[in-house]
Amino acid sequence: MQVSEYVHNAMENLVDDVIISRHLHEHYSTDFIDDLVCISLNRLPSRYICFDVDLLSHFGEDEYQELNEQVRQTVSEVEQYLLNDPRQHRSRNR
Repeated sequence: MQVSEYVHNAMENLVDDVIISRHLHEHYSTDFIDDLVCISLNRLPSRYICFDVDLLSHFGEDEYQELNEQVRQTVSEVEQYLLNDPRQHRSRNR
């Protein structure tokens, strides 16, 4: 059985939205952003949907806001984790 091409984890879009709204992609390398996305998604619960509009229809406004806050907090924590990780030798893009 093949899963539909439309099925995806809604958290991916929410993480992307946070990265874009905070302009993180303008300040860090592609490798850093890739790590930030992967680690953030691994720390967040999966919320699979077929279409982005399903996110609001499956979850109430309060739960949607809680998800957004959880994503913002997680991205911030992972950003600090990566910046403080002595194994990382990534430079800022500026």
